[in-house]
Amino acid sequence: MRKMMIYAAGGAGCNIASNFLKQMNKETTGMTVFDCVYIDTSRSNLNPNIPLTQTYLVDNLDGSGKLRSSNHQVLSDCSRDILLKHKPADINIVIGSGSGGSGSVISPILVSQLLDRGEDVIVITIGSTSSRIETENTLKTLKSYEMISQLRETPVIMAYRENSPTMPRGKVDAEIEMFIATLAVMFSGNNRELDSSDLSNFLKYQKVTNFKPKLSHLDIFNGNVTLSKGQALVSLVTLMDSESQAESGVLTDYQAAGFIPDSAKTYLGQQLPIHAAVVSGYFNGVAETLEQKIRSYDEVRNAIVEKPITDRNTQATGDGLVL
Repeated sequence: MRKMMIYAAGGAGCNIASNFLKQMNKETTGMTVFDCVYIDTSRSNLNPNIPLTQTYLVDNLDGSGKLRSSNHQVLSDCSRDILLKHKPADINIVIGSGSGGSGSVISPILVSQLLDRGEDVIVITIGSTSSRIETENTLKTLKSYEMISQLRETPVIMAYRENSPTMPRGKVDAEIEMFIATLAVMFSGNNRELDSSDLSNFLKYQKVTNFKPKLSHLDIFNGNVTLSKGQALVSLVTLMDSESQAESGVLTDYQAAGFIPDSAKTYLGQQLPIHAAVVSGYFNGVAETLEQKIRSYDEVRNAIVEKPITDRNTQATGDGLVL
């Protein structure tokens, strides 16, 4: 049975991955065996039920306060130690926020290290535009992954979700949990006609297509795949049974299909076929929207004229008190 390693980084990653505690290191027919390490710079985000053996708390830090640069060097220095103590598996999932100060730094560092080792990796990133700094952090995190793809000369495959008034945190978390469960079935090794080479080529699509490696979006579709203008379907893995078809409704350069065992259907909670699609062009639109949001924040800030409520005639004591 194949194994999935989850690297949960920062508050958002640790919170979501804590929902899989009961499944850790248990063999379940039709799914990968889950393992996980919960990585953070602050104890305040860690679920007290997480075993110490599955926790990696960076020494002498207490959060990053949304400042991505504040702990970068420390986090970079400990990345190899994390991978030494919590070794990669057949498929590796790195979950983290794009908008905070810890997860948005730990996650890209680990992804870069894993890709450099030739591991199969999927990134799950949660963005936010609730404030200017969160919006800017999210954009810089996405740009970091694009640079990592160029550096490592291999695709960075990312499932991206964004917290918003129409997509609140609870709904985003639920979607990501479903996403991970689907990937656990997909990479289980129990799907007829779907082998490890098929799955590796799906992620490292430059080996089997004419698409150049870059930051690419991973999404899951029930039934036909739907794309927006400017997007292209690069590679596809389809989960099906004898009563469903592999067609996605969109042309693609690479597709692999697997017939899942009946026992795995209960974990999916969706009608077959299920398509996992790697899409090119998705993040161009995301980046443009984030940049526009930052400009909007700046316009509001620049329109504000700050005036002191004191003047040169205001008298104060040595302690600064106006009496």
